[in-house]
This record gives sequence, structure tokens and C-alpha cells, in this order.
Amino acid sequence: MTAEPPPTVRLSELLGSRVIDADGSDRGRVLDVRARRHGHGFRVEGLVLGAAGLRARLGLRAARDPQPLHRREVVPWERVARLAPGEVHLTDARRA
Repeated sequence: MTAEPPPTVRLSELLGSRVIDADGSDRGRVLDVRARRHGHGFRVEGLVLGAAGLRARLGLRAARDPQPLHRREVVPWERVARLAPGEVHLTDARRA
């Protein structure tokens, strides 16, 4: 049984964390997040991975490629099974 992600997470706890798929494969590191305003705070919608995510975070990608990030580069928050120090563990994509 997997634990649910905590309802409140600091951005600093996510950035740089290694993302591990359900099969144990390494998906990369969290380079940015996608969030929407929700009440008095924000709700995370996705974790941004990869070089394109880093370019978007630094503001470099928009000038070169105005298209949104590809779905391989953004992991939906619903796929997060649990958080551990420096790690984000994902559920099986077919179950999310």
C-alpha cells in the first residue's frame, strides 16, 4: 500500500528531487512545477522534467519554442504515489 502525498509540500522539497517511475526507472529530476492558484495558495498540477523543462524555467524555451511542454516533460501530480527525501515516486501510468 502506498502513502498519499502530503497535502502541503514546499517547492524547495520538490525541486531537484529524483523522479522514479513505478517500475523503478529513473525519469530525471524535478526542474520546475506547474501550479494553479487555489484559494489562498496554489495546487500543483505537474512536475516538469528534462532539459526542455529547465529551458522553460529559465525563460529560454519560450523564445525558441512557443509550444507547450510535451507530456513526457510534465508528470501529472496525480501520478505521485509518495515523496521521500530527494525522491518522488510515481504510480503506474496505466493506473493514473
